[in-house]
Amino acid sequence: MECRVLIVDDEPAIQYTCQEVFERQGYTVETTGDPFEALQRIPVFCPHIVVLDYSMPKMKGLELLERIKEKWSEIACIMITAFGTEETAVEAMKKGAYDYFKKPFDNDEIVMVLNRARERFDLVEANRAIKRQLIDTVEIIGDSPQIQELQQVIDQVAATDVTVLIQGESGTGKELVASAIHNRSSRAGRPFIKLNCAALPETLIESELFGYEQGAFTGATQRKKGRFELADRGTIFLDEIGDMTPNTQTKVLRVLQEREFERLGGGKVINVDVRVLAATHQKLDRKILDGSFREDLYYRLNVLNVTLPGLRDRLDDLPSLASHFLRVHAERFGKPVPELTPALLEKMRAYKWPGNIRELENGIARAVVLDNLDLIIPGGGGGGGGHQSQPLAAASSSIAASSEESSEMTTVGDRLMDLPYKEAKRQLLDSFEKRYFERMLERSGGNTTKAARLAGMHRKNFWQKLKRNSPEGSEESLGES
Repeated sequence: MECRVLIVDDEPAIQYTCQEVFERQGYTVETTGDPFEALQRIPVFCPHIVVLDYSMPKMKGLELLERIKEKWSEIACIMITAFGTEETAVEAMKKGAYDYFKKPFDNDEIVMVLNRARERFDLVEANRAIKRQLIDTVEIIGDSPQIQELQQVIDQVAATDVTVLIQGESGTGKELVASAIHNRSSRAGRPFIKLNCAALPETLIESELFGYEQGAFTGATQRKKGRFELADRGTIFLDEIGDMTPNTQTKVLRVLQEREFERLGGGKVINVDVRVLAATHQKLDRKILDGSFREDLYYRLNVLNVTLPGLRDRLDDLPSLASHFLRVHAERFGKPVPELTPALLEKMRAYKWPGNIRELENGIARAVVLDNLDLIIPGGGGGGGGHQSQPLAAASSSIAASSEESSEMTTVGDRLMDLPYKEAKRQLLDSFEKRYFERMLERSGGNTTKAARLAGMHRKNFWQKLKRNSPEGSEESLGES
């Protein structure tokens, strides 16, 4: 792993000598003779070790040491001094110095001191990685045949170091699987860096992936490392890779092929050792046919493929998933863990879960907060406490309606995929608003005031939305009750 060293000494000869010696040992080195400039460089260069002179005209080394340790306690500071008394060493150690060496110095001596500091840094990083793993233990819930098979695939894939493409509908847990692959691999103690390619515009995604140099564009006031560089010797997870623009695809392909790139605005080639995991809910073969996704990148990503089942295809896992989320959110909101009744489980099994596990978890969080387990299923809340349920006939009709709506929304979603983005978004929002306000009015028995309260809106705003989404000439039928 790269180890960065900042040398702070007002003597150019010392700067030059240390830089030459340290770079030959594989360290990345920057130098300055100004202690104030050093304080500005640290948050940009992010050194692991600072070698600083004891006596400098603008600021004494001990004062600089104190300032560094106050803001960046994890940096190992090594003092250079021409006054090699025991008192000097004790004073520097008391203020947080890791070690020191005296002028004139022997090159082998300073390398030995630096290597000891690096070993300390490596130990600290390893301990942090272990703590991260203990805190972020990845748990894939379920005992269904599909999940047992998935667990075996993850173990097999994690044992290799190849690129993996994770596919599945939205909400099936693609990021969770990526985390599991990383944590079970030989890179587990190294960084796991994530980027959602759909969450950033093209103008930002390249700078996030590859970083940039100071002055690369307006607002680039300092150097920034990209996600690939931050993931060196670890894993990078590119979520929703199907939304990546063709121009960015070309640059990512180069990283996969050559393991190198340049920061924006810079000419220096940066080599990285990174494992790439990618995920998408889209059909990449269709995007290849319409020219929006590179075929060569697809084959680079799809060395190993992991496909996740939808929740409707692993209903045997519903009880364990629901019980897990009930415990998690009851603890999160400081509430007792509700009881999951067999009747409610039957309703949940009958629902199609178009939003998969994400929809289940969100529904459980909502139900726990409002003390009404019927709210786990969309449209299933009829008021009342967590252990109440709808009458069987009402529950049956609710389940049927949910199933029909799920099927209808799937059809609408497929149709929208053929439209331009803006038009598809407009039609989807219009369809959602119409369905939502009709449902609120239906739940309130036609009472607009009650419907507005259910929607959490002011009555006037609700009425305006309702009128806008009603067919022409039907305002009379709305009724201002």
